Amino acid sequence: MPTSDIVSDNVIDELTTKQRAVMELLIQHQTSKEIGRSLGISPHTVDQRIQFAKKKLGVTSRAEAAVRYRELKMICDKTVYEESCLSDAAIPLDNESQDDTAAYLLKCSEPINSVLDVEVEADYRVVPEMFEGIYGKLARVIAMFLVSCSFIILGLAVLAMFSGLSAIYAE
Repeated sequence: MPTSDIVSDNVIDELTTKQRAVMELLIQHQTSKEIGRSLGISPHTVDQRIQFAKKKLGVTSRAEAAVRYRELKMICDKTVYEESCLSDAAIPLDNESQDDTAAYLLKCSEPINSVLDVEVEADYRVVPEMFEGIYGKLARVIAMFLVSCSFIILGLAVLAMFSGLSAIYAE
């Protein structure tokens, strides 16, 4: 592997996940305000993360940082390994049981995802669906109200129980 590739891998590994998130949006030509809105941080924090990333990438401007990050991303995102399949020839597990057909490994005919019927979900929910969308804020407020009311009722029940027990022991 050439030394430039090694340096590239090291540079992209030095970027924190937060810096990478900012750089991902920066290469999509978003402004600091737009990036801040997307990530829920202030534009000043966005600019600070870009400054640190520029130092790590060895560039002086936002545009150079975006170009450099895109180049590094293209280098590092390349797939190194292809799907793993055995060749067409059957390979015996050991020399003694070559006649036994169960002893041969089966060759891979389809990708492992289709064999296992696994669907990878890229978007993970942090909150239930009812708290998102148009009425999500209202649902969150109602849920917080109900939870706080139940804590108040529980607290009053505990106080009543302690009051009753202290009255019993005081007699």
